[in-house]
Amino acid sequence: MSVTAFHWADYAVFALLLMLSTGIGVFFGCKDRKKVSTEEFLMAGRSMSIGPVAVSMFATLMSSVAFLGDPVEVYYYGSSYLAMIIGGTLGMIPVAHIFAPKFHEMHFLSAFELLEKSYNHKVRKAASLTQVLSMMFMMGVVLYAPALALSQASGISVTVGVIVTSIVCTFYTTFGGMKAVLWADTIQMVVMFAGLFALLICSVIAVGGFGPIWEVASRGQRLDMFIRMTPNPFERSNFWTYLVGGFFKVLIPFASTQLCIQRYCTLKTPKDTTKVVYLNIPLFLVCISTFFLVGVIMYVYWSCDPVVSKQIDRVDQMIPLLVLQVLGFMPGVPGLFIACLFSASLSTLSSGENALAANMLSDLVIPWYKRKYKKDMPDRTGTLIAKGLAVGVGVIVTGLSFIIMQMGSSMFVIANQVLGMLGGPICGLFIAALMFPRINTTGITIGFFASLSICVWWGMGAVACGPPKQTLPLRL
Repeated sequence: MSVTAFHWADYAVFALLLMLSTGIGVFFGCKDRKKVSTEEFLMAGRSMSIGPVAVSMFATLMSSVAFLGDPVEVYYYGSSYLAMIIGGTLGMIPVAHIFAPKFHEMHFLSAFELLEKSYNHKVRKAASLTQVLSMMFMMGVVLYAPALALSQASGISVTVGVIVTSIVCTFYTTFGGMKAVLWADTIQMVVMFAGLFALLICSVIAVGGFGPIWEVASRGQRLDMFIRMTPNPFERSNFWTYLVGGFFKVLIPFASTQLCIQRYCTLKTPKDTTKVVYLNIPLFLVCISTFFLVGVIMYVYWSCDPVVSKQIDRVDQMIPLLVLQVLGFMPGVPGLFIACLFSASLSTLSSGENALAANMLSDLVIPWYKRKYKKDMPDRTGTLIAKGLAVGVGVIVTGLSFIIMQMGSSMFVIANQVLGMLGGPICGLFIAALMFPRINTTGITIGFFASLSICVWWGMGAVACGPPKQTLPLRL
């Protein structure tokens, strides 16, 4: 049995999430109203404990794009996707022992201060601007994704979903600061896993248990993890592409983005950063494994591909369709999963707004202020500007989200192309600065712009030509 409309209980669950997030922002905004400082607003006073930081970091990186895109990846390309667990785990090891402790010891407000210290201010500004553009685009995708799911499930327009999400997120981020972001992420992570497990359990029941899943998925080659072992870089999906992709999917954000580096600096000691990174491994394992199972169940559940049968128009709508068909008869449960998607989106967006505010304040505004006024910026002024920057980022990201609505490519593809095109060269800068101090400024500048040009060329070519049609056999 299935339905195609939201029950009042679904709206109630969804509204409760928004109220909780807003309430956390109000609580910390009122609680710390006398601690008006840039350190408090952007770095939580560098006094956070391990638990909320670890959960917040994972919640930030596991965005709504992953929830909507990763199971679809498994649906089309099979179990080679599980190699990401191996690659991702390997990627966390150097971060835990090299990158995270060193970033904490430096006590920078912006991660890119390291690049000025190692090279010069021009390298710092170029890298910072590149990451700001990359993160804004990613946040636009992340903002659009759950609004699309809400629209399909309830009939509420995508525009309304985008605007409401943006307002709630920008409010609690600006009012409550980094502490509100970290604790809201923790609550949202609980909602994310609750919604994901609800979908998994009900989907297993809907297809008759693990026996039919194993039988049908095996016939459809969805469980043949090691069948594609050829190390061919031109092949869309095989064991090695997912393993290498998983390594860099973890290494790039954990070692070179303001999102993660800022969180390392909220902790009390360098040893805490190592613990935080390792705590992300079991979370990563559980999440990737669950995405895999949901993707396999999607293949088993539908006897005919829903895009081919015209049930939906885009692959991005597969998960919302499954939610309605599997969970629709239970009032409140579809709302829980939609809340799960919005939790993933809010955690990424709030962290992004706070991180970009820190980037722009430290890399652009403070240096300009010092040049113009020949003195340091007052702390209160810096805090007010940081809050204004967070609001500005929220407005820009909302506009970008409306532009992304018009794109025809899968959100999963777009998000990963942006991460690879712009994130890879930036990660190379941080690796060079921390591990290869003999590289000079001229060499690093040439290397950065050369790698950025090549990556953008490849990425734009992939967008223009579209992904290769190398999917596993579909049920028709």
